[in-house]
Amino acid sequence: MKKIFLILFVAAIVFASSFAPFAAAEPSDSPYAFARAFATAYSRRDAVSGEEQTSALFIKDALASFGYSVSTPECKYYDADYSGDLKEVKTYTYYHVIGTRDLGKEKTVVIGGYYGGFASQDAYGTGEGAEIALGVGILLSVAKRLSVTQSDYNIAIAFWGGVRFSDFNVEKCGVSLDKVALYIGVDAVAAGTHDYLYCDDVPRSHEKYFRNVVFSVGAELSEPPTFKRALSLYSEEGAYTYTHLGLIGVNHDFMNRDIPCAAFVGGDWEEDCGLYRYNGKTEISGTNLDTIDEIDKRNGGKEKTAARLQGVSDVIVNAVGGEGLKNALDSAEKEISGADLDSKLAYALITFIGGAAAIAFFLLLMFRQGKDRREEVWQETFERKDIRPEDVFPDPEEKKEEPSDRNDDDVFRF
Repeated sequence: MKKIFLILFVAAIVFASSFAPFAAAEPSDSPYAFARAFATAYSRRDAVSGEEQTSALFIKDALASFGYSVSTPECKYYDADYSGDLKEVKTYTYYHVIGTRDLGKEKTVVIGGYYGGFASQDAYGTGEGAEIALGVGILLSVAKRLSVTQSDYNIAIAFWGGVRFSDFNVEKCGVSLDKVALYIGVDAVAAGTHDYLYCDDVPRSHEKYFRNVVFSVGAELSEPPTFKRALSLYSEEGAYTYTHLGLIGVNHDFMNRDIPCAAFVGGDWEEDCGLYRYNGKTEISGTNLDTIDEIDKRNGGKEKTAARLQGVSDVIVNAVGGEGLKNALDSAEKEISGADLDSKLAYALITFIGGAAAIAFFLLLMFRQGKDRREEVWQETFERKDIRPEDVFPDPEEKKEEPSDRNDDDVFRF
């Protein structure tokens, strides 16, 4: 069965590459080709469903063919039914698919995104889960390219199953958390008005590094607004709130553990629940609009969708393989932990004390020089032959001439 799916997947890639005879053929390992083929072969990846697990097996084989060591951590989802007198709890199993490439480094860069469906699609329509498939396309393309790219870090490509369940934990990311140097998240890229690069609400060194890479490859990625509107999402259990769009993905869980993150997110940040949004229109996730054809139409053609996906793929590959990544992450780690702030405060304090001491020494020196100069002036004065000491320091007991009361003025003499 698995071989049949692989054959269908390869056939879908060939079909997608040659579908438009008047357009340039899409490379078979491009993010767009991977995404379209995946969405076509596994169009009903309902969360914790059989087809989600089948698609996980394909991803596992794909990563292995790229040369990665692959693990599939098992996770559980518990669904409680409170409609009756007795509480019924159903248990579902889902899997993450983790491919790791050991380059003999101390730490690892983890790059991840979801691969399953958003929810039971029967409740909404018959979409392909395309907005998530676009992320799968980026991750598969990145995985293939990074399989032959050198880096200062080991590489892990993580496909998350059981989309956005509350029991998700990053401990099952395939890497010990104290060995994770950076998490790069991909979520709904090209499924919305803009694509954003979000690292943290506080500027960090790694964000500057990523911005430079974005500029160097010419990718069209917007900066999040300074004021980031909070949003609320709804489930059957009720509402749950995220601070804003940038914290809606798995990157939030890594950030809570003081791990630097870079998230690539598609949507319209200015809209409430801006993920998967096009200029204020209703979201497409989980609906019959959630297809790559519909996304292409909203983007103005498949070429524009492909360019957005390729841009993010280029940024990730160039960033992970860049020479400046290690310095940027070392600085970011200190900034996040507060060590950098402590050192800056210590430096400022030392500078202040040193400056104050220098000023005090300078003033003392000026005072000393002034005193020495006065002594020199007095000494020079005493050495002059035409001036006697008593001329400079008169005897206080010497009687001064008293003014005369006599009036010798001849004019007024009688």
